Amino acid sequence: MKRFNSIVLIMTCILAGTITLTSCSSMADMKNSKTVRTVSVTGNGSVNLTPDMASFNVQISETRDTTSEALNAMNEKTSTIFDILDAYNIENKDRKTNSINLRTDYDWIDSKQVVVGQVASQSINVKLRDLDQLGSLIDKLSTVNEINLGSISYNTEDTDEAETEARIMAVEDARAKAQSIADAENMTLGLPISINNSSSDLNIRSYPNMMEAVSLKSVSTSVSTQAPTGEITITGQVNIIYELIAK
Repeated sequence: MKRFNSIVLIMTCILAGTITLTSCSSMADMKNSKTVRTVSVTGNGSVNLTPDMASFNVQISETRDTTSEALNAMNEKTSTIFDILDAYNIENKDRKTNSINLRTDYDWIDSKQVVVGQVASQSINVKLRDLDQLGSLIDKLSTVNEINLGSISYNTEDTDEAETEARIMAVEDARAKAQSIADAENMTLGLPISINNSSSDLNIRSYPNMMEAVSLKSVSTSVSTQAPTGEITITGQVNIIYELIAK
């Protein structure tokens, strides 16, 4: 019995020693571990550019008794539009067919579906690189009866330099925000831990849109079409995590 008690006592001491060593090791690890304090900020930058090109859609639609007649009428009108584009030195690479559709047009008469005719339609995207000609080109296109001109959008040929500048501005904005937070907390701003760069965007500023799929009819006018271009805004955005260091 005494021998059994002695064994129990020895095992208890060993177990207690193990627990004590484990606890001491855990406390040492906690003291040696370093808590990294960080701040996450978003920076924004923008650069304004003057557009140097415009694009728009021209839509032609013709209805006739037969599909062949509708297609021929559409082709004739399309040929006229192409002649106008040729006169303004718009190259083939800057004119693209978005779609060509052939369909049957129906109407309801006395609760019955009746064939009205056959429709042929085509949508053409046009890119104009000389904005000084835009108003004149629209005036010339208006001599073609009953076509639709889609919304005009403005763009610029080269945005690389502006995108780089917008990104630099975004990084500077992010760092300024992080620095103000560090100062408020009486800490030192450290190096970036991670940087996430969002893609630059092309945004057209809010200017009155001249045309929203307007139907152009062949009319005589002595007033030239005005086409203000506004500005294009290149935006950059970055998300940066900085380390904060205690003073």
